[in-house]
Amino acid sequence: YVPYVTSHVSELIERYKPSLLWNDIGWPKGGDLAALIAQYYNSVPDGVINDRWIVSSMKRSPMRDGLLRLAGRLLQAVWRFLPADKKRLTFPGAQWFDFTTPEYEVLEEIREKKWESTRGVGHSFGANRNERPEDIVSATELIRSFCDIVSKNGNLLIGIGPNEHGAIPEEQAIPLRGLGDWLSRNGEAIYATRPWDRASTVTSDRTQVRFTTREGVLYALILDRPATSTFLVEGIDAESVTEARLLGTGEELQRTTREGVLELTIPETAPDEDAYAVRLGTGVRWIS
Repeated sequence: YVPYVTSHVSELIERYKPSLLWNDIGWPKGGDLAALIAQYYNSVPDGVINDRWIVSSMKRSPMRDGLLRLAGRLLQAVWRFLPADKKRLTFPGAQWFDFTTPEYEVLEEIREKKWESTRGVGHSFGANRNERPEDIVSATELIRSFCDIVSKNGNLLIGIGPNEHGAIPEEQAIPLRGLGDWLSRNGEAIYATRPWDRASTVTSDRTQVRFTTREGVLYALILDRPATSTFLVEGIDAESVTEARLLGTGEELQRTTREGVLELTIPETAPDEDAYAVRLGTGVRWIS
């Protein structure tokens, strides 16, 4: 099997020179994985690989394979009953990789090394008729999770499960369209951005806020409509803010200062957003 799978990946490298080589779960024991990875980097000098090139030390047997399949079925059966903070999978580190791929992971802080949160639209990475409507992520949850991930130097990989006809089920398409619609209005705060000095703060009513930056411009992603139309963005030095443009409408928001802290007003006439993206300009400072 090792020569078989190695030749497949080698052909992918030489024929298509993919900018990203994404392997799943592991790599069979034996062969020369180092040579294969070197072949990739030599063919695609600016290419990247994920962290799932883990060489298995497990000796396979019919009994062991059966136990693994049984464990997988048990995990699938109990997955929906697990609390949200337990629905996470992190894989042991591979010897060679450019970014990590934890599943359903939520980080508390910015991670210096690039990472990619990997999740399905539901709890599966393929078509699963056993999934209930409540197992499918909502557009709101997907958008807010995406903002959180990007603010912490992450990407989001979303697994979808086409049905037997190759079509995306409507219940999966709804959150994907919601994310796409949101990005069509607010993509400036996402595309080609990097993390700021810190990932997050809150408003004066404790609404969560995430930050991104691009070419010195700071964006605040407010993850809900605050309880009051006028609110503080805790920690932001008001004097350093040069604008407060709401990306979804292009409207310049009213901004003032309260004891040096930025105070914004989102008018009640503004459309509801799952996350409000506000452009704050360049040179924005944090109040230490």
